[in-house]
Amino acid sequence: MEKLSKPIGIVYILIAIGMLTNGIYNANQNIPDQFNLYWMATAGAFLIGILSLLFSKGLIASTYISRILVGALFIVSGLIKANDTLGFSFKLEEYFAEPALNWPIFEPYSLVLSIFIAASEIVLGFAVLFGALIRLSSWALLGMILFFAWLTYFTASCNDAQLIAMEQGIEFSGDCVTDCGCFGDALKGSVGRSLTPWESFFKDITLLIFVMPIVFMQGKIKFNTLKDDKIILPAALIFTIIVGAWLFGWWFPTLFTAIVFALYLFIKQNLVRESQVIPSAIVVILASFGFALYTINYLPIKDYRAYSVGSNITEKMNDGKDGIYNDLMVYENKETGEILEIDQNEYMKRWKEIEASYKFKDRVQRVIEEGISNSISDFKPYKFYTNLNSEEQKNTVLKSEITAIYDQYFQKVHVLENVQYGYTDSVLEIDYDASLYPLSDTTWVYKGLIEAELDPTKQMEVDFTTYLLNLDKVLFIISYDLDLSNKEAWEKLVKIAEDAQSKGIKVYAITNGLPAMTDKLNKELGANLDFLTMDATELKILIRSNPGVLYLEKGTVKQKWDFNRLDKLELGN
Repeated sequence: MEKLSKPIGIVYILIAIGMLTNGIYNANQNIPDQFNLYWMATAGAFLIGILSLLFSKGLIASTYISRILVGALFIVSGLIKANDTLGFSFKLEEYFAEPALNWPIFEPYSLVLSIFIAASEIVLGFAVLFGALIRLSSWALLGMILFFAWLTYFTASCNDAQLIAMEQGIEFSGDCVTDCGCFGDALKGSVGRSLTPWESFFKDITLLIFVMPIVFMQGKIKFNTLKDDKIILPAALIFTIIVGAWLFGWWFPTLFTAIVFALYLFIKQNLVRESQVIPSAIVVILASFGFALYTINYLPIKDYRAYSVGSNITEKMNDGKDGIYNDLMVYENKETGEILEIDQNEYMKRWKEIEASYKFKDRVQRVIEEGISNSISDFKPYKFYTNLNSEEQKNTVLKSEITAIYDQYFQKVHVLENVQYGYTDSVLEIDYDASLYPLSDTTWVYKGLIEAELDPTKQMEVDFTTYLLNLDKVLFIISYDLDLSNKEAWEKLVKIAEDAQSKGIKVYAITNGLPAMTDKLNKELGANLDFLTMDATELKILIRSNPGVLYLEKGTVKQKWDFNRLDKLELGN
């Protein structure tokens, strides 16, 4: 043990020194890590290195610490993914798409993979805490961490390359994934923003720092004794409170962990030691995969997205903040080569000195305070102008939306018929010159001023956003993919829509389908549902069920239902 401890300690100290040196060296360039995950990894390397190098049982202590931190964090992280396996599958699809990793062969299996990865994280977390099947568990942990570290590094590098291309005015081929999916959604819902790709990479490096002692010590780690349980289980439970309840505002990971711990201890108390591992593993596997399957059939039990129950969509569309930037001119001293960055006001005070001693190099923009995007930016349901019903045509809000864009789609046109040759000529009102079209029985006959579409292939899209968010009560039936939506649920939804309308509640079905698809569905259902169209990506964020139901009052989400619980949908009077 001591022979292994000192070399590992030296390696970790060297890694820590290297990370510290790199961090200090790049301090002027600002390591993109507002969560200080890079420095957490550095501190972790120092901690393991010092413990392993200076104390006879330092490596054992490092292993205990690593098992507690890695095990608890994997449980919380896995539960966050398993809470929204459908959302995680959407993120995997982004990675597998041709412009990103170009692994289209995996796209059809995104949902299966999301369930497997999420549940596996939970299982591995408990396996590390219990010391069960540790050789298999430690290598699986290492493989998972290395893969995700590579993936986040690839993503971060892609985003950097895209940014450089934009700055240089070069066309960038590819499509970068911008955040870390479910974990990012959870952070947005708790601390206000997701991890950047580089922060996700540093998170994986931090985990790698703590996973390695478990790999090194796998031959010494056995299924927990009573002493191990007394050290590891309470500490892991406390850590789930810190990460789950404090960071993510979610007590469920602590409750889930406590229940599994209780079942595990019950098994250990009632079975002989040789028979404890397999039943413990079965309990963990059933609990982990069972939770993932539950959230697929129903909705996430914790909704971190901007359309969660209680959220006001109008407020979420306006909760961002403009960034503060400083436009600077860059000058180089003609003699010393010194670089001077100066704003316009300061330049005007020193312009004689600057013009005499410096030469202009460039203009740059420095960020004083980063802007914050609105929580919701793509909620834009629309209906084609030709499909508006009489009530919608008279509505003042919708008429205002029509007026704002009318000239982009329609133009008044003078129509004249040539008497001699029998053809018709159409001239835009702004281009019409009456002197060029003398009216007589032998030349031109004026047929009238009409409104014509500028481009018949482009129908006017009337934005329903403001109209919908100001309705006292409105029920949304959401389907992000009509072709894949549950057909039996639509029959129930027709009756629900009729019931809602009888109570004075407006009902709109919002889908990714164009009128031809929605008309076909109405015909199949023998219904007259009022359909709007919206981008499928945003519909997936609204609700994970396909179809699903949202009930709003004055833009505030009051309730959500998945298609498996439509029988329990109650709107009141």
